[in-house]
Amino acid sequence: MDSIVRKIDKKGAIFSAQGNVYLVIKGNTLILNPSWVKKVCDKYKTDGIVLLKDVVILNEKRGKYLKGEYLIYNPDGSYSLISGNGLACASAYISKYYRFQGEPLIFYNDYIEATVIPNREGGFFVGFRKTDFITPYHLSLSKDLAQELGLKAVPSEIEAYYLEMPNEHLVILLERFQGNLKSLPLRDIAERVKKETSLDANISLVKPILEERTPLEQKVRDILARGKYEVRVWERGAGETGSCGSAAAAITNLLIHLGANLPEYKFYMPGGVIKTLYSEPTIYVESKPEFLREVDLFS
Repeated sequence: MDSIVRKIDKKGAIFSAQGNVYLVIKGNTLILNPSWVKKVCDKYKTDGIVLLKDVVILNEKRGKYLKGEYLIYNPDGSYSLISGNGLACASAYISKYYRFQGEPLIFYNDYIEATVIPNREGGFFVGFRKTDFITPYHLSLSKDLAQELGLKAVPSEIEAYYLEMPNEHLVILLERFQGNLKSLPLRDIAERVKKETSLDANISLVKPILEERTPLEQKVRDILARGKYEVRVWERGAGETGSCGSAAAAITNLLIHLGANLPEYKFYMPGGVIKTLYSEPTIYVESKPEFLREVDLFS
């Protein structure tokens, strides 16, 4: 504990974004003890910790921007390469404590660099680079799992796709599911799917919200013609979460890969609505964090 006290600022701040709650802290290390992370997340009821290091404001010919190293920890002590809501909360922390507003923020670690752009409403667009490395899975379902997914009247396979954003995601498209997505036992489904695929990935169930079609959409699959989707996400290291920015980016990426061409996409998750926009080669996930409170980490 003494080594942690020496390397991490005493004060932290908690933010909420689309149903995700993150503790943002700053220090001179990116290494946290997993047991300490679990203890702190449990104490403050957060969905994770965003740890910032070496935050600097730069002025160059291309303009003013902020750059900082980061790592995001899940509540079980493992780390996540990126989180849309997590980086939005980190950006809100920067805006509050550094008085840095209206300019781009660049967050990086050993694996990835992500650009965050503030909007006029006090929120942020977190950038995820689009990938075309997508692996399709046709999951052969057991009778019990097919029934849980409400797919008794369709073939015993579902359409799923694996991709990295860079977090690993398995997106399951429930295009013909007519039931209530909230009624599905997501934990059981995630465990069975992981066992069948041997993938240790975040798992998203995606159902299009059906509205009246326009004539131009008549020959397009429902899953591609709709700009609104109901989504539930089972995150590795966290379980089911209120929302997931990287999942929204992964689903958007997949829809574009399959042929969707919409100006924006909206994902209705238990914690709120996440909107995404696509500007080649980047998918932008919108998030508007709310400051909740400051905490003393070692009181």
